[in-house]
Parts: sequence; C-alpha cells; structure tokens
Amino acid sequence: MKILYNGIFCENGFVEEIKKGNGEIYPFAQQKFEKLILSGIKFNNFNEDVTVLSTRPVIRYPKNKKIIMKKKQSKENGININYLSFINLPILKQITIFFSIIKQILLWSKENKKEEKKVIIYGTNPLNIIPYLLLRKSKRYKIVSIVTEIDRLRLLEKRNIILKIKNYIYIKLSNIIEDRLDGYVLVCKNMNELINKRNKPYIVVEGMVTAENYDRNIQYMNKDNTIMYAGTLDKRYGINKLVEAFEKIKDNKYKLLIYGNGDYKQELIDKSKKNSSIIYGGVVSNNEIIQQEKKAKILINPRPSNEEFTRYSFPSKTLEYFSVGTVALITRLEGIPDEYFKYCYVFENEDEEGFIKAILSLINKPNEELENKAFEALNFVKKNKNNIVQTKKILDFVEKI
Repeated sequence: MKILYNGIFCENGFVEEIKKGNGEIYPFAQQKFEKLILSGIKFNNFNEDVTVLSTRPVIRYPKNKKIIMKKKQSKENGININYLSFINLPILKQITIFFSIIKQILLWSKENKKEEKKVIIYGTNPLNIIPYLLLRKSKRYKIVSIVTEIDRLRLLEKRNIILKIKNYIYIKLSNIIEDRLDGYVLVCKNMNELINKRNKPYIVVEGMVTAENYDRNIQYMNKDNTIMYAGTLDKRYGINKLVEAFEKIKDNKYKLLIYGNGDYKQELIDKSKKNSSIIYGGVVSNNEIIQQEKKAKILINPRPSNEEFTRYSFPSKTLEYFSVGTVALITRLEGIPDEYFKYCYVFENEDEEGFIKAILSLINKPNEELENKAFEALNFVKKNKNNIVQTKKILDFVEKI
C-alpha cells in the first residue's frame, strides 16, 4: 500500500520562517498533530510507503511579504516531503495550490501505477479535496480525511459581511464535497452525524501524545502556585469567565498564567496591567508551553459545555494537559469520552461561583492526591493514546478501506 498524505506539516526551519512572516498567526495544534502522525508512521515502519504533500501555512500577501512559495523537497524521518509551490496572492493562491496538487497526484500515481494507493487528507477543506476527487476514478485510489473540527460551526460566527459571504460559499461547497470521501478519521464520534451522510467507514482517534519516555516522578511540592490556560483566547471558549472568576479569589500567592491569541486578548492584557496576579504570556512555541505546563499546579480548560460546537469537538489540549504531569480541571464536554473524566477534575457548575468553588477546592487538596491524579492521567495517555498506537489505528483503517 502506498499513501499520499496531504497537510501543512513543516520542518522546524520552515516553521520559524513562516512564523516570522505571519506574526502570531500559526496553526500550532495542527502542526503538532501532523508531526506526531508522521513520527508514528516511522515507528510503524511505513515511512518508505508514505509521500507527504505540504502546503506551507503562510497568510496571504501583503500581511506576509513573501509572494512566491517555491517547490521544495526534503526528507523527515525517512519520509519524502514535497512542499507545494504557489503564488501567495488572493485568488491566485487557491488556483496555484490546486494545480500544484494535481501535478503531484499525477506524478505519485505514475510512480505507483501497479500499487494499491490511498490518500490521507488532513481536514475537509474543499480546495484541497476537489483535486483528489477529480482524479480518484482514473488513478484508482481511495480517500480518507482526518477531521479535527467542523468548519461550518466555526466560520458562521464571522461578523464581517465580506467574510460571511465568503464563508457561506465555502460551507456550501464543503457540504457538497465532504461526504463524498471513502472514509473518515474523527476526533469525536458525534462528528459522524454532520459529515458522513453516506455512512462510509470511520474510526475515532481523539488525538495523540508522543510515545517518548516520560518522567514518572511527579512532585507537587516543587510546582509553582500557578493556574494555567493555553489555547484560543475567544470568549466563546469561556476564557473571560475564567479570568473574572479568578479575580474574585483573594489569594495573592496564586497566579493565573494565560497563553494564546483571540478576541479576548486585548481585554486580558488590560486586566493583567491592573492585576499582577493575572499574567498574559503571549504566543510562544509549543515547547515553551509544555515546560510551563509542567511547572504549573493546575491546568484549566473552561470551554462551555452548552455550546453546540462542543458536541462536535475534542479539545486537543486535553491530551496535552494529561501528558505533562499536572492535574487538569475541565468542563464536561459531550465530545470527550467518559473514560477521560476518571483522570482529571471537572467543573460541576459552569457559572462564576462554580468556577471559584472548583479552583479553590483544587488549591486546597493535599499534594499527594494531586500527584496521584496527575500520574494516573499521564500513564493513561502515554500507554493508550501515544502516537505509535494511534497512528497504527489510522494505518490499519486506511489499509482496509
């Protein structure tokens, strides 16, 4: 079986180059997920059978000053990576990416003419999927999509009229395209209701953590008195409610440390200037985030459970929080399987009073209890959700399609 993988994975050198051009805008979560998948492919001895097409995630000119993105080839862990060429201008960007994908499909199909062929596409962007659909029958391959979010639930919230029109067209096109694939890898079972209307095969893989060795010695006495959140700073994710609840906790020895970007960013910065216990850390690398998460006492995700989009999502930070040896305090989202809630603490009420009560309860728990809970979570994801195990599930599924 030969696999053509379509995503945005970039080697570290490209990541740094793109971040300089994009400013704070970079899809860190997807980059991390794809890196884990490609590492898992190597561990499962599929690296010689996989070719990667990568569209570098640069924002359009003039926000990013680079106009011509040239085709480049390299190897990462023995996997062939082809960085697509395109012109980074409005409209031309989509057109040139489209034809770059077409060209690469034709080359890959010719090289593997006699082989069983499968395509894995990260996401359901119709502009990426259409080239594969057009050539599927003639080049005889099956298409599987890895779906980490439902675009229509996110895009319809835009208020700008031009963006609304653009996103409306995008969503209509997605509705036509996304259910014409041959299989789906979903991070949440409920997604199947929305995108798989033709009842094609699917599996659920919530995400993954690195299979690398981990430190089992968790000592809470050495941790900072820090409550931490890292992720999107949008009000719909409950970050404003978290900050407002923390302001009511009159205990100056604790700090609230927040990283990320979103519509609440400026308000958060203003609050941090007035209250030294609230710290905005900005947008930093995932490596730095991990180091801070390991030092913190509590990791929080305040995402509200009553929002429709949470029914169709599994927050990737759940796995990240569990993997660093720090207890997590999260809301009971429908998209998170029940097995996860045994390894963390949960907000029983999601109003301000409930937030305060849950935070104070954890702050006052004995270190030994927190250490045990953190270790149980760490052990759970490292054994059951590591990238060797999870990628093997994906590869086995793709092979059967």
